[in-house]
Amino acid sequence: MNVKPDWAQLVEQNILMQLDGIDEHDPGLQHILDEHPEVKLLMERRSHLPDQVVINGVNPILHVYMEGIVENQLADPQLESLQITMRRLRDMGLSDHAARANIVRVFIHFFYQTLKSKQPFDTEGYHAAVRLLGVKWKKTGRNDPCPCDSGRKYKRCCMPVKNNVPVLAEIDPMAGLLCLGQGAYYFGSPALIAKDPLDPLLQLENRAHIAHYFKEAGDMKGAELALKENVRQARKMDHLSYLNNALQDLQMFYQNHSGYEQQALEVTEELMDLAEDEYQRGNYWCDKADILADAGQVAQAEEEYQHLFKAMPNWQYGRYRYASFLEHIGRKAEAVSLLKELVAAQENIDEETWQAARDLLDTLEQ
Repeated sequence: MNVKPDWAQLVEQNILMQLDGIDEHDPGLQHILDEHPEVKLLMERRSHLPDQVVINGVNPILHVYMEGIVENQLADPQLESLQITMRRLRDMGLSDHAARANIVRVFIHFFYQTLKSKQPFDTEGYHAAVRLLGVKWKKTGRNDPCPCDSGRKYKRCCMPVKNNVPVLAEIDPMAGLLCLGQGAYYFGSPALIAKDPLDPLLQLENRAHIAHYFKEAGDMKGAELALKENVRQARKMDHLSYLNNALQDLQMFYQNHSGYEQQALEVTEELMDLAEDEYQRGNYWCDKADILADAGQVAQAEEEYQHLFKAMPNWQYGRYRYASFLEHIGRKAEAVSLLKELVAAQENIDEETWQAARDLLDTLEQ
């Protein structure tokens, strides 16, 4: 989970060692992975990754393991107190995921205490704390009857649990939100923007950071699979900007790694078909030509630029991209000549094209 005591990182590896015996086909864990599909690929490719998978300070495997444990507890008919609490939290308007995750927060508290003190897990205290989740408490004196109707004094019944388990103080409707970063799809903290802990857009965001993690770990196949999964999910969401974003991430991956030229072409052609304006389509057309050049098909790349100029004769930024292409394939003199034409035509071209042309010309003439 995201909210942990300050010393949690010190015991996290120990926790994962404790959990290592859990079968990855365990029904509770599988149920959680269905809710957090972005984590499935991490589980499947653990052999390619470091022992601890930590992405921007969060261990997503630990997150799903903890939720899986409580999911199994909820399926146990002997643990009726957990099921009663789940119903109470649902009645408060929480989703099943958020309701269960509030119980997970209590479980984590007791699990960390067990590891910290090296004492057996306090099962009785855990169940007592779970029973208090979502209960509305009136002001009660130490020696008053406990509001839980046990018949015991408050100080000898629920007061110690209520005072010693901080997560009981507030029910979190966004509990269970897995946030691995921001900036790919969310601009600002997903924890503040998302309205549902299982928001599909948040899964796209997480998967983008998972793909980056795979790349950093040297697992290029894992990175590609994560980005392709984002494309598949974005298609299902029927939102053009999300699909464009996912395709652009995949295109960038292919362009930045050798051996993916054909895949890069296919993604770029789809982006061309989805382009909403001349500027987008023109840039993707230039990308296609540049990919062909990188694949050694320089003549075909040149043809693409000529087709572009015929189809979009007034799109001056395409001429800047062509100058960059010329410099890239070793025709620097031609590139400089074209850039000088663009710089001299400042009165007749857009500011972006003129600025880009001037910057590249300054670089080439140094």
